[in-house]
Amino acid sequence: LLNKKNLINIHLYDLGFYYKFYGYTFLKSILNEFSNGLLKLIKNNDNLFILGQSDYFITSNNKNKYDLEILCKQIIQYFKINNFSIQNIDIKFKFKIALNYDENPLKLISKTLNSLNNTTNYSTLNTNYNDELILKQKNNFKIAKKIKESFINNEFITYYQPIMENKTNKITIYECLIRDIKNNLKPNEIIPILQKTNLTSLVTDTIINDSFNKLSGEKTKISINICIEDLENSKLINFIKEKQKKYGVSSNRIIFEVVESFSSYSNKYVINQLKTLKDNGYQIALDNFGMYESNFSILFELDIDYIKIDKNFISKLENPKYLKIVKGFVAFAHSINTKVIAVYVNNEKIQKIIKNLGIEYSQGYYIGKPQLNI
Repeated sequence: LLNKKNLINIHLYDLGFYYKFYGYTFLKSILNEFSNGLLKLIKNNDNLFILGQSDYFITSNNKNKYDLEILCKQIIQYFKINNFSIQNIDIKFKFKIALNYDENPLKLISKTLNSLNNTTNYSTLNTNYNDELILKQKNNFKIAKKIKESFINNEFITYYQPIMENKTNKITIYECLIRDIKNNLKPNEIIPILQKTNLTSLVTDTIINDSFNKLSGEKTKISINICIEDLENSKLINFIKEKQKKYGVSSNRIIFEVVESFSSYSNKYVINQLKTLKDNGYQIALDNFGMYESNFSILFELDIDYIKIDKNFISKLENPKYLKIVKGFVAFAHSINTKVIAVYVNNEKIQKIIKNLGIEYSQGYYIGKPQLNI
């Protein structure tokens, strides 16, 4: 590499996730699939180097900067449009790609390596065989396959949890939730796997279609969870408009709930998608408020309609320290004309405190459990 004048550097992410969930053999299959994909795109005069498991380098003896840029775009497009399945589990590749030309390659290599997550253990030999981890990985295999089968067989069901307006004590919003009744899988089992597969947007499309159908003819609002993968889909907004027109639902009755923490400066396309939703009359709610620093930066960049204060704060409202924190959240939200939804409201004591704080909406088992109909 030191003798090359140009360098494409690709860093592959989420390897830790695949190893943790499915094991080392599955991880090796992913690496082989990614390497084979790169080999299909490079030419005879190109060279592919692999450093460790996650860093790939492509060099060429006869390509100029323009040719290398084209190759980078081809690599991005190839892994974007093609579907990949290993042991019947759908996967998608998440990577960053950088181009270096007529510059010391060590500079780029150093920057890439410095971006890797640091480990707490150095130069140690692990000889412990973890039976519990192996069993968990096998179980994750089963869950992933069940999720795929459930989607293919249309076995995902949408449930609706009521959100009460505290001023009137009436249910005015329902949050749409996905459930796999056949396999009795919990949301925390389904969502992480969905977000690492190509099923994310398809499941979101199903939720949008079903919830708009239920909302047709009703007077309430509905809240739908969307993640970064959904917002990166260029077809999302047109799909929403199409279903909205089909079922005759007005935009101001639809709330899209951002379910992940992300920096408002890390993905401008995602932010622009949210702005487009706002421009089209849809409302935006920010979930898990207070748990991530990025929540605040998004509030200043977007005209957020609702914040949902995280359950870790609401469940501890009887503690004076948490009460003061939530008071601060509420005051801040109201200062920027944003309404507040308290989640995890599971008893009368918490609900009374919430009303006294001037929080506009409550959600939780005390208000109502998820149900099949609005």
